[in-house]
Formats: sequence, structure tokens, C-alpha cells
Amino acid sequence: MLFNEDGEWITYEFREFIGWRRRTLTEQLIQFPKQIDVFRPASSVSFHGKEPKHWDKTSQDVASAVMQQWRGLPYGWSQILKMALHYLPLLRLVPQETKDDATPSTFVCSTAVAVALRRSFCDMVPFLSDGMVTPTDLARSALLEYQFSITEDR
Repeated sequence: MLFNEDGEWITYEFREFIGWRRRTLTEQLIQFPKQIDVFRPASSVSFHGKEPKHWDKTSQDVASAVMQQWRGLPYGWSQILKMALHYLPLLRLVPQETKDDATPSTFVCSTAVAVALRRSFCDMVPFLSDGMVTPTDLARSALLEYQFSITEDR
């Protein structure tokens, strides 16, 4: 997730073999210069006549705090295994986490983003457990709006 901290753009993420880390956007662009797609939550959502929720500074601060509480955690390889089992023929019959708001015990980047956004704003991928959310699920979510792509100049 990308946050502006005192005028500097910072990312919080879970990376393979590293776990949770905080990096500047500049560091990310140096390491991954090809393309970074930027999305943001819809500015406001309302479900079934309930009071609308707004993505504002308070929501951003809560999402940042949620991501920071996982500082030092390792990458969630066990979560990757659970997600893979969900797609394998026959193994799909094994009982799996189906509660929509269940928080996984370990995180990969997409599951961390799903949990942080649920706690600060709303469920970005309704009817799917946060522990099963993939990057593709987030990119396809109607509640996240594509903003722009940062690409390498040629």
C-alpha cells in the first residue's frame, strides 16, 4: 500500500523471502522500473441504504496503522499454500476458510491490503475471505479505482 508520510511517498508490503517492509516509492521504482499500477478506493460507498462510508484522511491513517502493526512478520508462505489448494481439482473439496471477514494468521501482500482496507473503509472483495484475496481480485474490484501507471521511460 502507498501512503504519503510528511510529503514522502512510502509503501508497506509483504515480499517473498523478506516479509513485511517499508520502502519509499523511489526505491520501488528503482527495483521495479517496468510498471507500477496505482489504484485507490472509491471515494465513497454505500450498501443497502446504510450510511455512506468515505475514503478520507481518517481511513488512510487507519489503513496505515493496520499495515504497520504487522511490522516484522514473515511472508505468509502457508497462506500461499491455502490459496493454491483452493484452485486445485479435488483438493477444493477440503474444508476451507469461508467466513468473509476472517483475518488470516499469516499475510501476503494482497491479503494484507484486503484486511487493512476492510478495517479502515470497507470490504474490497465481497463474498471472498480476506485470506483468499489475490492481486487479481483487488485489481478487478469495483470498489478500487484505477488511477494511473508509472512506467519506465524509453
